[in-house]
Amino acid sequence: MNKKLLAMTGVALASTLLLTACGTSKANNTTNNSPSSSVDVEKQAEATAKTAISVATTTLNQKNLDSAQSAIDKIKDSTAKKKLTDEYKALVARLATITNATKLVSDYQKDAMNDGKYNSAKAAVAKLTDKNDVKLKSDLEAKLAASKKQADNAKSAQATAHASANNGASSNNASANNQANNSNAGNSGATGQYAGGNTGSANPSPSAPAPSKPTPPTGGTGGGSTPPPATVHHWQVYCSDPHGNVVDLGLFTSEAAANAAGRAYQQSHPGAGSYTTMQVD
Repeated sequence: MNKKLLAMTGVALASTLLLTACGTSKANNTTNNSPSSSVDVEKQAEATAKTAISVATTTLNQKNLDSAQSAIDKIKDSTAKKKLTDEYKALVARLATITNATKLVSDYQKDAMNDGKYNSAKAAVAKLTDKNDVKLKSDLEAKLAASKKQADNAKSAQATAHASANNGASSNNASANNQANNSNAGNSGATGQYAGGNTGSANPSPSAPAPSKPTPPTGGTGGGSTPPPATVHHWQVYCSDPHGNVVDLGLFTSEAAANAAGRAYQQSHPGAGSYTTMQVD
């Protein structure tokens, strides 16, 4: 009986040990398969944020900045978060500089005769100092140079037209002066004739008829005075087309006609810039 009891006790003890071992093994497996610790989660969050900042640095746009901001918000460590936040703020400022420079260059292309807009655009482009913006800066400088060259050519043509118009006006004035001088000379001849008619005798007879005064000639011949021709003024019109190119709209004999031509060009070319009207003579 005692032997049987001891055998049963031994079996029960073995079963207990076996169950305990299985439970321990299951517990160990459960521990090994548990989620990463909080330290691992933090490291992963920092790595994700750094990658997002790197992407935004090389390809800077609002979408990538938003992704970087979202990743930074998940970081718990204050030191790491501040460092990445400072980098994010620098990228935000850089994007603002790029946007401003691009806009000012576009504004100048549409109004290339405006020196003030050229200077503003040039100063904005000069602020693109990041190594990742070298190509963009070069492209914007090329656009500025092309529009500036067109504007300089237009101004040179305008100066030439102005000088030519002034020379024509001077020639007209000289011609008018010559005609006036010729008219005065003709009148002097007539006066001399009349004076000569009074020199027939030192003591003219009282009964002698008084010499008649020559009648001034009528019409356009015989030394008569001719009024100088009226001076005609000219206005030059330039306008920027939708692509930023300067277009010469020609010369007009009234300011109203020049302004009308500028407005007509704008209406017929959607996206065209402002027009400039200048009197050249």
